[in-house]
Amino acid sequence: VEQHGMYVERIWGASRYETSREVVRHLVDTFGVNALAYEPFIARGDNFADALAASPFAWEHVRPVILVRPSSAPQAALDAIEMLETDSVVVLGGVGAVSDEVILDIAEAQPNDTVYYHRVAGANRYDTAASVARFWERPYDAIGLSSGTNFPDALAGGPMVGRLGGALLLTPPTSLAPEARGVLGENGIYLWHLRLLGGEGALSRTVMGEASSAVGTSAYDMNYLSGVSGTSIMGLFEALDQAAITNTDPDIATLKRVTSEGETKDTDRTLQPIPSRSRTD
Repeated sequence: VEQHGMYVERIWGASRYETSREVVRHLVDTFGVNALAYEPFIARGDNFADALAASPFAWEHVRPVILVRPSSAPQAALDAIEMLETDSVVVLGGVGAVSDEVILDIAEAQPNDTVYYHRVAGANRYDTAASVARFWERPYDAIGLSSGTNFPDALAGGPMVGRLGGALLLTPPTSLAPEARGVLGENGIYLWHLRLLGGEGALSRTVMGEASSAVGTSAYDMNYLSGVSGTSIMGLFEALDQAAITNTDPDIATLKRVTSEGETKDTDRTLQPIPSRSRTD
């Protein structure tokens, strides 16, 4: 890459949790803390599904993803939250993915021993991805669909879906997850783009047919986005250079208040507005 005249900077840490922290550091150094969404995503670092489902919104909202262990928040995660100067987080997955002990660890690290959070979860990874899509209470004219059994396609396609202002749903490779079918049906009248990430080995023609049926006849454009079809993600980015992305204000989720002693109560506090920062990069 450097031989082609490009500047290369490696962002890394000794573990996935430290790399997550260093990504946050880079964002803060590059954009400033006020340009980032106030509430970062908190996701388990030992499995990929929940973090991938949130990746379009991480891109669109400039909302960092901080990785934790299922039962504890490593120091690197606490450092990242401190860099963001926040006491509020959006937790991805149920207590089996990110336990209440993690939230208590975050609360204990706060100056006032308190953290505000909202948990977005479902019964399984497919349900959690659907819950993440529904969390913002808005219709989508673009949705990405990816295998929930492996990560590369969703990892590559998540930011692309975010650039379209869309959501990313997960499904088994051979049949459409009912949870994904529900979200597709809810958005059928709005949908212009449905992108299946990966070839037929990743998502079968059965999945494509079931997705088409779930959407109905309203989808303007539905196809595979894969190396097999000859369509590259970079090519789609180039085609979308002039696309306008409108950030929404998700002032719809009431946060819970938790102290380091484990006291939990409801609060009137809600998610902060997304920074009004134009995304053209």
